[in-house]
Amino acid sequence: MPQRDNTRMRHKDQNTAMNPTQMTDYYLFNSERLGFRNWKKEDLDAFADLNADDAVMKHFPKPLTREETAAFIDRLIAHFDQYGYNYFAAEIIETGELIGFIGLAYQMYEAPFLPATDIGWRLKKSAWGKGFATEGARRCLEHAFEELKLEQVVSTCALSNTGSESIMKKIGMKRMGEFDHPRLKEYLDYEKCVWYEIKNIPSFMTYSLQESERLTYRQATLDDIPRWTAFFVDNDRLRFLGMDLEKSNEELAELWIRKQLGRYATNGFGHLAVELKSNGELIGMGGVVPRVLDGNAEFEIAYSVIPGHWGHGYATEIARTMKEFGMKHIDAPRFISIIDWDNTHSAKVAVKNGMDVRFQTEYLGMKVDIFGVEKS
Repeated sequence: MPQRDNTRMRHKDQNTAMNPTQMTDYYLFNSERLGFRNWKKEDLDAFADLNADDAVMKHFPKPLTREETAAFIDRLIAHFDQYGYNYFAAEIIETGELIGFIGLAYQMYEAPFLPATDIGWRLKKSAWGKGFATEGARRCLEHAFEELKLEQVVSTCALSNTGSESIMKKIGMKRMGEFDHPRLKEYLDYEKCVWYEIKNIPSFMTYSLQESERLTYRQATLDDIPRWTAFFVDNDRLRFLGMDLEKSNEELAELWIRKQLGRYATNGFGHLAVELKSNGELIGMGGVVPRVLDGNAEFEIAYSVIPGHWGHGYATEIARTMKEFGMKHIDAPRFISIIDWDNTHSAKVAVKNGMDVRFQTEYLGMKVDIFGVEKS
């Protein structure tokens, strides 16, 4: 059973105006746009409205009454007192608006993967479609692993709740299977549920949950294949990748992603799926890729952007993010980028990333420049 964390938020009068610094101090922790805190009795009105909304409660047996929501808040407060975390009240930092919960709860009902800590979310309808659930879940997962030191986190939802399942995938969780929820036996439409899991592998967790100014990074999944196929359409730079271009675009996309899944399992690294923060659109892949070059172990900074998103500086942003990660977390004397002699676009990105040409060699049958930068 997880041990209680003694962290406490600072209590303030919610009606008192706060500047951004004060608002950040008000929370247990925060993401870019959201603050996370314990619940208060004063949250009842807003939370009761949320739980009474048929759209919000679509994948649950029924909406909650005001009395049921009050009891739920009491349970959340008690859970925090026992464990030091709960399904946190989530607020927009800029406005202080309570939009629902995103957080963690220790679950012990009868299921093959329990007892364990669950990550979950429920947001008011006006907060949908803005990336709040994914942003908040990423941050709560970081909190679970980095501050609370939990060994694993699970997540469940009704089989029909494809929206929540999509968020589980986006934050790097792995689908483990389906189960009949023992608390929903009287509700046949909701009894069949799916469960996901993610384990606390510190270096990989840090690697696969990165963010940069405009982009978020996560593990690629087989569900990305249709969107990643766009990378291979009308892309005159494919010749620089050493791939079998006789295969269909769909086959190439699947081969690429399956290779990354193998890398994740083998050494914890590989290309990550890269999405726009603004709308979740997949725009490329990039990462730190272990290589053996001329008999020497190296770490390559790699980046690939879908053609429709060229010209916006995304490759440079990806490359810089991965270099910064390597400098902080990987024990290596240097980092490289392997670039075909004729690939001037990638060469420019490498230079912007602080690299220069160290030597030339052949790689996958191509003549390449090896750009490098020493670890500082």
